[in-house]
Amino acid sequence: MMDVSEYESLMEKLELLTDIQIAESQIKKGEGETQKDAKAQVLGKLNENNLVTISNR
Repeated sequence: MMDVSEYESLMEKLELLTDIQIAESQIKKGEGETQKDAKAQVLGKLNENNLVTISNR
């Protein structure tokens, strides 16, 4: 029998592996985004919340 912390750790790993599997499937279908687009989205959200100043790096 496993304790609660072992079970929670196992569930976190399962969730991560599931996310990776979904991401790989999306990439194979051409549903992924470029790094440039993903960065722009993240920086845009952070800027909306006044968490970062966007620079052209």
